[in-house]
Amino acid sequence: MITKINHIKNFGVFKNFQGNSIPDFKTFNLIYGWNYSGKTTLSRMFRCFEKKEIHVDYADGSFEVADENRKYDQSLADTPVLRVFNADFIKDNLKWDQDHFEPIFLLGQENIDLQDQLQKLTLTLTDHRERSDKIRSTRTWQQKSLNTALTDQARTIGQLLGLRNFDRTSLMQLIESIKPGWDKHILDDTVFHQFKGQALSNEEKPIINNIEIAVASIESLSNDVAKLLGWTSDSKKIEALINNSELSRWVDEGRKFHQHTSDCQFCGQQLPPDLITQINNHFSEEFDKFKLSANELYKTLVASEIRLDESKLNEILFYPTYKEAFIKEKIQLDLVIEKYNTYIQALLADLRRKLDKPFDILNTTNEPLEAIDISGATKAVNKTIEQNNLLTTNFQIEKANAILKIKTHLAAEFAKKQKYVETQKELKEANQELEAINEMMEKINVEMLLIQNKLSETVKGAEQINSFLKQFFGKDDIHIDATEDKKFKLLRGTIPARNLSEGEKTAIAFAYFITKLSEKNLKLRDTIIYIDDPISSLDANHLFNIFAFIKSQFYEFDKSGNPKHVCKCMQLFISTHNLEFHYLLADWFGKMPKYCAFYHIERHFNPAKDESTIKEGTWKLGKFKSEYLYLFSLMHAFQQNPSLDFDNYYHLPNIMRRFTETYLNFKFQSVTNIDENIAELITDPIECERARKFMHYYSHALSTNKFMRNTDLQESQAVMASLLNAVERHDPIHYRSLIEKLKEA
Repeated sequence: MITKINHIKNFGVFKNFQGNSIPDFKTFNLIYGWNYSGKTTLSRMFRCFEKKEIHVDYADGSFEVADENRKYDQSLADTPVLRVFNADFIKDNLKWDQDHFEPIFLLGQENIDLQDQLQKLTLTLTDHRERSDKIRSTRTWQQKSLNTALTDQARTIGQLLGLRNFDRTSLMQLIESIKPGWDKHILDDTVFHQFKGQALSNEEKPIINNIEIAVASIESLSNDVAKLLGWTSDSKKIEALINNSELSRWVDEGRKFHQHTSDCQFCGQQLPPDLITQINNHFSEEFDKFKLSANELYKTLVASEIRLDESKLNEILFYPTYKEAFIKEKIQLDLVIEKYNTYIQALLADLRRKLDKPFDILNTTNEPLEAIDISGATKAVNKTIEQNNLLTTNFQIEKANAILKIKTHLAAEFAKKQKYVETQKELKEANQELEAINEMMEKINVEMLLIQNKLSETVKGAEQINSFLKQFFGKDDIHIDATEDKKFKLLRGTIPARNLSEGEKTAIAFAYFITKLSEKNLKLRDTIIYIDDPISSLDANHLFNIFAFIKSQFYEFDKSGNPKHVCKCMQLFISTHNLEFHYLLADWFGKMPKYCAFYHIERHFNPAKDESTIKEGTWKLGKFKSEYLYLFSLMHAFQQNPSLDFDNYYHLPNIMRRFTETYLNFKFQSVTNIDENIAELITDPIECERARKFMHYYSHALSTNKFMRNTDLQESQAVMASLLNAVERHDPIHYRSLIEKLKEA
């Protein structure tokens, strides 16, 4: 229990208050003070202990309170258990939702914080959903475009190669198996067409025999021909035969028919006796040898010519893969064979010339033969034949390989053109981002569910709040209902409650304050309660109900107990500006003086310093049964003895305004402010306007510069005289009764 305030420094209007000037606090403590005197500031100091943080407006302030054993200061290193009801609590815990037609509000700081969190999470969730939808839309478009391209390409490959089951999935698997080095799988046009022909081939070719060519020695044959061309004979020649090659051949051929006869086998006549001898001398044994050699050489030359079996080397015997190569190589082989055969033919021609003129020495007509490589050309053709034969041997294997090469080529070309890797990376990143967003959304949904569950728990307190409101208002007039979004809807019966008075709003907040005192983690018996101004200055209709409610919540009388007066909390502080409420509390507290203490907060002003102090309370206030009479007493005292030393001189405009409001209310039923009917009380327009301005201007602290100004004594006297004279003129009987009551007090 807090027993005293040691000091308060630089904390609002408490510039340098020292607590040794006032008696110690007791179990029940009543504090009285005018508006702007410092009551709420004092409650804020106590609330610093509850919130465990310094009020933002008093960051440089210092304070210290003490109980029987400890001290508590602005360091907040150690704090008593405190709950404070004041304007800050109302601001923190009564939040009206202006966006709704019906009066919806969040009741309680926890609810406000939870709803703020829920709203932020909802906005975050919406942002995530929008981002997710955008990513999903882009991903869907990319995936759809890629799938369409994959399907089209797979169909193209399938149709080209006659593959029935080659689909988009097959193509994707192939692309994945060869990525990312596309270029090494892309074929040049020649190789592509070779593999394409092999892949498309449906005819298995027969085995082709290799070409075997026996090539004679051109040099040796040329020498043999040259040798025969240079042969001649020394025998006696028959000129006619030398000059006529045909005749020479005819005679030579006919010699064998005339070796053993003297008759001509052609004409039957007898031959000249020496004709055969002459002919034999012309065609000597040496000539016969020459002729035999020439004929043998001729046969050799004829046999040396190369003749290929074209039926066995037809291009139709080759697979498309090797057909083109074979055609080119065969052409080359034919060219070198043709050159070879042409040279052989030339040698034969030379030899025939010699045989026509065997006794003439002849020269060859051939040009030197250029280098030819029949063997190399034959090997090239045979290599292609072997490759072609290998295809026949491994026809199905090679065809499958060719199909794979073509598929891989087309897949690589497609992937490179479509930027497959980049697209897949973007899709993967999109999926990863979606997964991350989904995880965050799931976490947010869990958080929102937890908050909603907490809000559901807090909504259960609505029944208790309604019970308290019934006690405040004495009827089921105003009550709250929970809305679907865990807010509270305020009703008058079944109709939305609008235009609530300040007193009604205060009562609702106070009902919530009392409800929170029953939280599971709070023991009321160990808690200090501070209640600042539970009665609004603009609405005192519920004065007795709130008084009774506070008394029932925090006090009980135990007839047989010791002590009989029991405070349900550890310690109770109540501060008020309302004199009638103060009177009710003082009457209650006065019956247990051992446990009660009274204090008065005063604000003193002088040009050098504006500050408040706490004093021991006076029972003088208890002598007046109404605030109205007390206000009149202060005004009458000032009129009788106008002085700058008057205790309430600083508050004089506020005193006059509140007195005037009360008078106009019961005389003219004024409910707004003094402007409504003041002209009917002070009939002189100049005096009326001066009084109105005086009370308005000096009784409201709407700007800080007013804290540094005070009323003029002469002006105050004049306005006071106008007001009291007006009351006396307007209702002399009422005025005299007020004077009589002052004498009794």
